Amino acid sequence: RYESCFIRERLLDMVAADLNMDPAELRLKNLIQPTEMPYLLGVTRQGESPTVFDSGDYPMALKRALEKIGYAELRQRQGRYEEGKYHGIGIGCYVKNTGRGPFECARVEVRGGNSIAVYIGLASLGQGHETTMAQICADTLGVPIEQITVFHGNTDYLPFGGGTNASRGTVMGGNAVYLAAQEVKRKVLTIAGSYLGMAPSDLELRDGQVHGKGAETEKPLLSLEDVVALAAPTSRFNPLEPGLDATAYFKSDQMTYTYGTHVAHVAVDPETGKVEVLRYVAVEDVGRCVNPLLLHGQIVGGVAQGIGATLLEDLVYSENGQLLTTTFMDYLLPSSTIVPPIEAIILEESPSPLNPLGVKGGGEETSLATGATLANAVANALVSFGVKATELPLSHNRVREWIRRRK
Repeated sequence: RYESCFIRERLLDMVAADLNMDPAELRLKNLIQPTEMPYLLGVTRQGESPTVFDSGDYPMALKRALEKIGYAELRQRQGRYEEGKYHGIGIGCYVKNTGRGPFECARVEVRGGNSIAVYIGLASLGQGHETTMAQICADTLGVPIEQITVFHGNTDYLPFGGGTNASRGTVMGGNAVYLAAQEVKRKVLTIAGSYLGMAPSDLELRDGQVHGKGAETEKPLLSLEDVVALAAPTSRFNPLEPGLDATAYFKSDQMTYTYGTHVAHVAVDPETGKVEVLRYVAVEDVGRCVNPLLLHGQIVGGVAQGIGATLLEDLVYSENGQLLTTTFMDYLLPSSTIVPPIEAIILEESPSPLNPLGVKGGGEETSLATGATLANAVANALVSFGVKATELPLSHNRVREWIRRRK
């Protein structure tokens, strides 16, 4: 979590300082290696299976982040006083459990007019479920995405669902859609094969049409709408139950583990205590990425939220326990004036072995390392003052007070 990541990563930087070692080097020496995956953590939650990191190349994420921001050059400027501000660079690494089970349900139905409906038990809160699930279904079935409509958040469609939480949408819901689409595809090719007198294995769905396998230039043998008609209850060519639909449950008793590295360059004004974030790089590996644009939005949004939590947001109480920050005049939120352009890098180095799509959750974890990353950067900027940056938020008053005490 945000708080535990802050404590761990600050301690690592303090250890590196005591050892007179580069913080990046210390991390590279101690990160779990790809050859150690899957990695048994030695922790078992009550009522759950042992915690196992499913896959990952943690050193790769750190190296990519350092390379992107130009770490070696910025490291030379660390603690330097330039144009009235002290500069610092900070690192934060994280691993986050995603895709909580035990199940998720989806139904895929091919309707008339080449229309395909995808029903999911998840509710979309802005993550882009409609797009992601449509992509998974389209890729699996071999149909244009324009033919697909996603329905969600209604128990009339599906009575059971695990809910939208724990970054589980793509991991659990996406794999349920994949399994349901696979079954529908099997039905389509079976019925088409029965009508054409061909083995289903000799057929394939491509661009919403049934083709002979390997026949790239030949005309389609059947349209998807033709197969819908052949699947009707009155059809004598359908060896299966009527209709082209399937309901699937994806089950998993293990969570997937997304990981990443954040690196930030800050400038601190010693007179005001203001922390300015000059650059911010976020590297994240989610296994296989279904939609890079959506994930990029999740990363940028998560980092912006984390910057707000680190620099601005604070619940302040009076001596009598009265909350003082009761309005947005007092409880400050991040805006475009303090959030720099977020440089997001999406890695697909380590697909999860726990599900057919190889995906991990993305979004919830993107704010985890911001507190640690910015606190490390501030501490490194103010190294000449001996500032430890062991508290959050890094408000103007708090940073200025740290500097005042050390002068």
